[in-house]
Amino acid sequence: MAGYRPNLCIAILLALLSAIPSRALEWKWNHPSPTGNDLIGIFALDSSNAVAVSEFGEVLASGDLGRTWQAGGPGIGAPNLVAVHALDRNTMLASGREGRLWKTKDGGRTWVLKSSTGIPDYLSLCMLDGAAGLAVGASGTVARTEDGGETWTRVRSDSSGPDLLDVACGEGGSALAVGDSGILLKSRDGGKSWRSIAHPGKEVLAGARLSGGRGLAVGNRGTVLQSSDSGETWSVRMLDSNAFFRGAALGPKGSITVTGYEGAIWQSSDDGAVWKKGESGTTAFLSCAADAGMGVKLVAGSRGMLLGSQDGGGTWSIRRRGGDVDFYGLAPVAAGKWLAFGGKGLVASTLDAGNTWTEWTYPGAADLFAASFRDEKNGILVGRKGTILMTRTGGSDWTQAESGVEGRWLDGAAWCDSNTAIIVGDSATILRTIDGGKAWTPVRGIAGLRDQALSAVRFLNRDEGVIAGYTGLILRTSDKGLTWDSIPPLTHHPLYTLTFANALLGMAAGEAGTVLKTNDGGKSWTSMGTGEPGDNLFGALMLSPDTAIVVGERFHEPIVRFTLDGGKSWTRSANIGYGLLFSLSQVEPGKLAAVGEFGTILTSLVEFENGNAKVRAVQADRRAGFRADRLGALPFIQVGYTAPLTGDVSITAFSADGKRLAVLFRGKAIAGVPQKKLVSLAAGRGTLFLRLRVTDDKGGAWEAAARLSPR
Repeated sequence: MAGYRPNLCIAILLALLSAIPSRALEWKWNHPSPTGNDLIGIFALDSSNAVAVSEFGEVLASGDLGRTWQAGGPGIGAPNLVAVHALDRNTMLASGREGRLWKTKDGGRTWVLKSSTGIPDYLSLCMLDGAAGLAVGASGTVARTEDGGETWTRVRSDSSGPDLLDVACGEGGSALAVGDSGILLKSRDGGKSWRSIAHPGKEVLAGARLSGGRGLAVGNRGTVLQSSDSGETWSVRMLDSNAFFRGAALGPKGSITVTGYEGAIWQSSDDGAVWKKGESGTTAFLSCAADAGMGVKLVAGSRGMLLGSQDGGGTWSIRRRGGDVDFYGLAPVAAGKWLAFGGKGLVASTLDAGNTWTEWTYPGAADLFAASFRDEKNGILVGRKGTILMTRTGGSDWTQAESGVEGRWLDGAAWCDSNTAIIVGDSATILRTIDGGKAWTPVRGIAGLRDQALSAVRFLNRDEGVIAGYTGLILRTSDKGLTWDSIPPLTHHPLYTLTFANALLGMAAGEAGTVLKTNDGGKSWTSMGTGEPGDNLFGALMLSPDTAIVVGERFHEPIVRFTLDGGKSWTRSANIGYGLLFSLSQVEPGKLAAVGEFGTILTSLVEFENGNAKVRAVQADRRAGFRADRLGALPFIQVGYTAPLTGDVSITAFSADGKRLAVLFRGKAIAGVPQKKLVSLAAGRGTLFLRLRVTDDKGGAWEAAARLSPR
């Protein structure tokens, strides 16, 4: 990833957002597979079939005792799932943030929003039978359904009470709810009424199970509570004072499994009389567990981690492993052959267009940031500590070249011809080879070049090339990199990436939503920025005069934006995970790949018509907008908005440093209908930023923001 630094100064100012439909590009996980997102629920439907779900709505299915897992539905982008309960392989209920409760009847391919109260967050749910179920959440809230999740009624809430983190349904209408401050509630009438149960534990309780009169509650500092009378009385066992337990499973014949942070798995085969710590083989957070019977146990957790045991927990094997090391770039080598590279010298290669990957680490290599292949055999790979690796076998093996700049970061590389190549890096580093990479010499004497970091380099033909760097620097050469001319800067922000669709049409992108466009091979540039000062753009692709895509981060969350009108407007694609994205490549005709944190490799398809790229999307109504004005010294503001969709509205206040202060307003929006509201504001006198969010019952969302000056 060209130009990225771990200590990168993150721009934190919000600015007016353009309309953002929540679903645009569709992405597929290629690595880790089938997902790199955190798994929040796992359900053993019987001794052979199981379902696991991520908090982004991905549904994974196994029909072979958890040995293999496949993505059961597109799902990516489902908003803020926190807990899921499966009735069968097709019918599932899900709870989430802002009082949301969903249902799917097609295995997770589509989710229908059944409840959206704004508050509270619903953190867990369970079903008493096929019709009656419970959901619990913040402020001691309990909601109940009697029609299989079609409608929900709130039966309990305590605005000053502790949050409920998990709920367990048992037989005969019995249920348990646990949460912060060690709260433990019990119901005997299917959740209609609740009473507090005293117990000897003192810690937060985060997981609960209830089956056949056996009760189990687990939580902080290794707390395990057990009951043999359906939760009326409890005993406590402190297994590990440093552990945080979240997952819990009750199996037949006294079998118990408890999971948590740092790969913790504890088990008992005699209803808790004796406990044994298992060897999980991972340090991932194992958030959920299931006992399928017949000795089969399944565990899931962070970054797509999936484990299984076939001998009742005696031994565990990792079925799917999440990524631990970041990828900073990906280079296409030949048809179906790609090379991803990243932290700690990690390299992953595929020969089948991303379906399977082989990983290896170059001995002693530092972080690897950029690569360039001149053909299917010859390539360059560069990175931290002045690392230059050369291959003449298409990446099968590599040799290290002397850079002469061992203390510097090398961030970009590009071939001019079969013998000439350029490498760029920090401290104004430009290295040049004329013998195919055997020897590298520095290029000096460039006017206007001081000590800026150089982030990316691209060659348009054998002679002409462009470099982008910090302080908005752009350099251009017409003699294979022997000399470079400085182009008058349009921005002082760092530029992290360069992309060219052809020898004339190109784009540079970087900090604060900066996007520059050239139509003459880099001789002159115009601004086509995203209009989002909070964006830091690390990867970009120019696909046609009108179509471009950028990836990066915004307030430490990943972003993907694209334009269909040459940069006049930008659309944000739905989040597909929490990991930041560092690079974007066109790896095959019509196929894009993005790489990023935690070993993330994603692919997406783009259609082409008559040589022009198209991205499937629904653009927002041009009339959409949001503004806010103070009313003098009064503690009120006047807000006005026109949303492109019908749904629930929330307006949230943030401080100038990005801290969330308060939710100021919740209400309804009607697509295309202007709304004006008088909102009480007691959040502060200084500069504030307001975020408006509208969500509909199909999972769509639109966001906008406004700045309030100090009064």
